[in-house]
Amino acid sequence: MEPNYLLQVYNLKKYFPVKGGIFGKVIAQVKAVDNVSLEIPRGESFGLVGESGCGKTTLGRTILRLIKADEGMIFFNLPPELQTHVKELMLSKSEKDKEELKRIRMKYDLVMKKEKALMPYKRKMQIVFQDPQSSLDPRMTIKKLLAEPLVTHHLVETREQLEKRVLDLLESVGLKKEHLHRFPHEFSGGQRQRIGIARALSLNPEFLVLDEPTSALDVSVQAQILNLLKNLQKERGLTYIFITHDLSVVKHMSRRIGVMYVGKLVELASVDELFDNPLHPYTKLLLESIPIPDPRKRKTERKLLTGEVPSAINPPKGCRFHPRCPYAIEGLCDRVEPPLIDVGNGHYVACHLYAKR
Repeated sequence: MEPNYLLQVYNLKKYFPVKGGIFGKVIAQVKAVDNVSLEIPRGESFGLVGESGCGKTTLGRTILRLIKADEGMIFFNLPPELQTHVKELMLSKSEKDKEELKRIRMKYDLVMKKEKALMPYKRKMQIVFQDPQSSLDPRMTIKKLLAEPLVTHHLVETREQLEKRVLDLLESVGLKKEHLHRFPHEFSGGQRQRIGIARALSLNPEFLVLDEPTSALDVSVQAQILNLLKNLQKERGLTYIFITHDLSVVKHMSRRIGVMYVGKLVELASVDELFDNPLHPYTKLLLESIPIPDPRKRKTERKLLTGEVPSAINPPKGCRFHPRCPYAIEGLCDRVEPPLIDVGNGHYVACHLYAKR
């Protein structure tokens, strides 16, 4: 059976230069996304978790080409017959295979494409931002906000079609016709996020990056937005990357989860596998930090994360988590960077504790 990935990302890197001195020379690099690879099947919701500053949002924006990647490959809707072939070519050292991979990249790789060539892909890839207040133009009515992408991409021919499409979008997220002529500041936070979702859906995308879409909302409103997103995914066959720091939310929304730490993907597994059998020490400590309704029912002492997240400008050598890791092996973890390895059952982890030695 041929794979059916909507999105394939390989060895993606995004470094931001740090300049200093009177001549503004580059003196360092912020390694926001450092050699990240992931594959997302069509119709799946992929969760991306980690502490603030770990590179989750930068990864999402780089995939959408809102930020240009420095290195790596991004394939969107690659023909099924090429999806496995590309991975085989990446592993090959043959010059002939390298040339073939280059030809495929020139045709399909979003990293290689210029801005004009990205337009058809941008219609299919959208983002819902964390703060709906700042992502909506305060000078535009909701009708104009939703109509703008439809007009820009020439998806409607008449005013009647435009008005019907805008109203359909509004109703699909639980709002009504009476809301069309209001401005963003006249809505609650939850309503503004619904408008942001409607705008993201206006071009009939296949893929959405959801950048902490509920973190600024009350708990009861969070549940409404999450259920709305799940219903929309089912109705429209959408594929999500759900970025969050809330593990309880990502468990509800996602089928698979990737855990990031200082620009690196340190663990990747299905939701059940990750929660039942976390392997990376960082993942274990993240799960320990999830609040429970009655702390008295916890039988064992909680182990909490200590120390600060290291700077992405000068990350620790070896495993980036080793300064905070209770299981760090001296002479190994502080010197050798662990690769992301498959430990079975679709479970990947970057940790020397599980490397075959």
